Amino acid sequence: MDIGGLDRMVENCDWKAVRDALSAMSDDDREVAVKWYRRSGRALARRFAGQEWHQNPRVVQLLLALALAETPEEASRNCQWGRRFIWRDDEMAAACCGDILVARGRDWAAEFVRLASSATFRGESQRGVGEVVAITSAAVAAYGFESPVTETYVVGWTSLISWAHTHQKAPNREQWSPLALHTYSSGSARLAYALSDRLTLGDCLAATPSASELLAAALATPNALHEWAAFSEEGWKVEPTIRQVAVTGVVDRGPLLDHALRALSRDDRANNQRVIGELLKGLDPSADEIRERAALILHVLPTVHGSVTKALLGMALSAGLSDDDLLDLGTMILSRPEKAQKVTLVSHLSNTSGTTRQTLLGLAADSDDAALAAKARALLGAVDGSDSGPMPALSDEGLPPWSHQVESFHPNQFGPFTANEAGLDQARSDEQTWSRITTEAAFLDLAVRFAHRDLKALRMAVASWPEPNWYSNVRAPYLLHQWVTTSDPHRSYQRNSSWYRYDGAGSEPVVEQHTSTILPSAHLHFTDRLIEETMPRLGTLTELLSTPSRANGTLAATELADRVRRAKGTGYGRYDLVQALFRLGAATPSDSKLFAGLSLHPDDGGGGRSWLARRRSTSGTLDGADVIRSWIAAGGWSARQVDFPSVEPQTSGLSLPLPDWLLDLDGIAGMCAPTSTTSRKTNNRNPSRK
Repeated sequence: MDIGGLDRMVENCDWKAVRDALSAMSDDDREVAVKWYRRSGRALARRFAGQEWHQNPRVVQLLLALALAETPEEASRNCQWGRRFIWRDDEMAAACCGDILVARGRDWAAEFVRLASSATFRGESQRGVGEVVAITSAAVAAYGFESPVTETYVVGWTSLISWAHTHQKAPNREQWSPLALHTYSSGSARLAYALSDRLTLGDCLAATPSASELLAAALATPNALHEWAAFSEEGWKVEPTIRQVAVTGVVDRGPLLDHALRALSRDDRANNQRVIGELLKGLDPSADEIRERAALILHVLPTVHGSVTKALLGMALSAGLSDDDLLDLGTMILSRPEKAQKVTLVSHLSNTSGTTRQTLLGLAADSDDAALAAKARALLGAVDGSDSGPMPALSDEGLPPWSHQVESFHPNQFGPFTANEAGLDQARSDEQTWSRITTEAAFLDLAVRFAHRDLKALRMAVASWPEPNWYSNVRAPYLLHQWVTTSDPHRSYQRNSSWYRYDGAGSEPVVEQHTSTILPSAHLHFTDRLIEETMPRLGTLTELLSTPSRANGTLAATELADRVRRAKGTGYGRYDLVQALFRLGAATPSDSKLFAGLSLHPDDGGGGRSWLARRRSTSGTLDGADVIRSWIAAGGWSARQVDFPSVEPQTSGLSLPLPDWLLDLDGIAGMCAPTSTTSRKTNNRNPSRK
């Protein structure tokens, strides 16, 4: 046996040569190689594997440990799990490791699988947890072992499926191959599923031995499924896939139902609970199953993330709960912040009767949400015969002055979302219903505070979202997701589309590519620019000037003055400053005293003041505090004149006491333009500047 040859192979990091040498060894050669490995080979392989993050030296280390270690304990220890690991498998090195493991025999392999799947991964080393499953899964399949249900194996298995999903949608999938689950057939380890653009989550589950047990263990392991929240493509969505594999018998739905509900009692990440909610919906629990588990549902309902309450509420309401359980359910829903679920509950109560209905509607009638309270009062009035409120007065033409009755907003204190993943999830739930006048401001404020506390955590949470709706009137979630995933904070209003037409010359259609521009309304255009201005400042920016201080969307002058004092280090953005002025509401000339002696420089994009900014700030040209003082002295904006010459209202233009360099901001001209029944085109000139 040429020991020098083995040394050269390790030093050259030539894992294929090592594999071939190990396969060709006689028994005598193996004895010599084992002695070499214990004396110097193990240390040599460890040194080269530890020097850099290349694949080859790590594969050499694994092959030698699996083939030449005398005991499974020694082999698992010498693999040094988590210190270095394979993160791609372009040349099927993991399958070679699996073959060597299977060749060690059933008992040896069983003990190694047990030890490897019990290894501890913490911190950055958790990225290597999939390596354990990729290597040991071939032995599990070859000898028919029960799949380990340890945290390491379970998290590794879910990670391998996440990598398969990433590969399936990657434009460069032909250039790399992720680690994957292995099976064993025809005397060698093979991929359990084909990595291609046609791979689905159902394929991965069907190829997994003991899929039910692994899914149940994943549900019992904190945050083991959070990466699956990104599965938004057809064939990968969790809900329809679970429904399919439950029907085909790939998984046993009964135990999964209980495991899913118990898992919701943990304080998992929002994404993990979102996946559990999708899994629950895919299991399609019957009314009897829900009623049997009503106590468990009521137990988890107060603490689950907002995305899950929608699923639980729908299941519970359709199951026909007892009056006592319905009362508990309704009380919890009305005490939570999500509006959509409250609306669902009140709509359900409109078709019921009894004391439980009246009690819950009475609670809803006291809600801070004006629209929800009005609907609850109307339903209560429909029962007791009382009038739900006066009709609005009619104009000279016999038409109401507005299309609906407007309820006054109470100037309660503005309630921001908590700057963590739970708050982000709550904000997204609120965003789906556009339920509050302050939703946009609260979402942007949350992003600023979350980023200042932990920008990396914000990026990780946002990157795992499915892409938000481009057409949504709530602008911040879309641009925040775009900025995190592409580093581009600018919103494009161009949309590309494919048109198909037939020219009669053949059966194949002619494909035409068209680009169209869909411009938003003026106030949304302004909002987009405010968000674009804010995204590059995330992390360094501590707060926005423009966040409301009251629940009706207005901002107190005293609070704005405090923010100006605190913003000396970060400066202001132009859109943020103007938005703050818009939200000041009624201001009195005496409020200008609050800003006496204050100055505020514009943000130069780098966190410091440019020479031009310092010079102009001194003269007052770009001084934000001077702009605020001028705005207050002029009385802010003046109320529009509103007339009803026909069916629709006609308003006068809006005059804003702003300097020219702020009146030029996108969207302001459109917001200031007069409206009438004869013209719907946005005036490109600001009427206040004529």
